Amino acid sequence: VTRRLGGRTDTALAVADLRLDPATREVTRAGRPILLSAREFALLQALLERPGAIVSRAQLEDRLYGWGEELESNAISVYMHQLRKKLGADLLHTVRGLGYYAGPEKGGAAAV
Repeated sequence: VTRRLGGRTDTALAVADLRLDPATREVTRAGRPILLSAREFALLQALLERPGAIVSRAQLEDRLYGWGEELESNAISVYMHQLRKKLGADLLHTVRGLGYYAGPEKGGAAAV
């Protein structure tokens, strides 16, 4: 209701031709639907909420896992790999030692 009162009716998050709608839990790339697991969706949503901003591994782990849940040391890396396979590697980037971001590659950044 608050968004509607503010004039914002579309809740979708987007970067380039990648679109994520939290209300319907739909993800599309170039208009093509993409099926994601719940954790892949949550990871992508966390990155798309702050497009271009680096989100640390710790922030992503807090977002994806509750307290007391067993967490593998490479879980975020595994989910990022799965997302890149499904979405393409051109929009999801790793900045060594800092975290991850969604968006076009930053010139001069140490993205991998």
